[in-house]
Amino acid sequence: MSTINSIETDDLKLIEQLVKSRRPDLKGPLVYIRTGWENLAFGIEDHIVRLPKNESALNALRREEQFCQYVLGLMPSLATPDLTVHEVVGYPFSLHRKIGSGLFARNEYENLSNFEKEEAAEKLASFFMLMHETPLHYAEETLGAPKRPGPSCYERMAQTVEGRLAPHLKEFGHDILREYRGWQTEKPQLVFGHFDLHDGNVGADLNGRLVGVFDFADCAIGDVHADFAPLFYISPDLAYKTVARYSALTNKAIDPRRIAVAGAMCEISDLAGDRQSPESDEFFNQKLNEWRNTLSSGGRSRGISFQRQFNI
Repeated sequence: MSTINSIETDDLKLIEQLVKSRRPDLKGPLVYIRTGWENLAFGIEDHIVRLPKNESALNALRREEQFCQYVLGLMPSLATPDLTVHEVVGYPFSLHRKIGSGLFARNEYENLSNFEKEEAAEKLASFFMLMHETPLHYAEETLGAPKRPGPSCYERMAQTVEGRLAPHLKEFGHDILREYRGWQTEKPQLVFGHFDLHDGNVGADLNGRLVGVFDFADCAIGDVHADFAPLFYISPDLAYKTVARYSALTNKAIDPRRIAVAGAMCEISDLAGDRQSPESDEFFNQKLNEWRNTLSSGGRSRGISFQRQFNI
């Protein structure tokens, strides 16, 4: 097991020296970008540097390197990182070329023309299709993809809903738990997927058009519906368009309601501590309120039946 030394966001000179010791062709100054759940992110010229906070984060970067190399070989319609991990003693880091000029967030999507919105959905649908065509035995045995864990304890999550959600969200939270739990007797539609394509992991060009995806650390084998759920944080409209195009390309039936319920369940699971999270209760309440609004009105506004409405 390697040792990872503690490092702060203001130790820019040290980090810059580490990077340039492996990539002397990078001449520009290093700049701090953000602190994520597992890594500190920095920029240098047109590259992204990430330093893991602990051994678990380092192992995730190692897995991500293999995932990225595999996806690059698929030649997807969206740019993906050429990520490599540099095993510097005490300070391992990953390096990849930046994808796009900025993030493909909701504002960028909403400013696109109708044609550009359809184009974004087409690219995403094709990307998901390529990922999902990966044989599961290959993903597990060769790529080392983990299986997405299910909720660890429904009783504990029910206690979390009761104790940590805002009053107007408690009934919604309990409904999500009951509905999600009711599916567990069914055979899941398992795929190898990205499972983290929210608005912080997609890149746009200078005109705000979708050009690429990144952060493959959460690639795993899991239910197909959960892979689409993070798209709602970019735009529900984009999520619906992508799923419709994906269904047309693959002839697979994808239930929009299950996507939304899977997304809400993920937030409850994180709030309950199934993953170590630095986020506050307020953060999770905000996210669950977004899912509540999506389930109560988003589908109806597009003529999509969610089968059963929650009591809100």
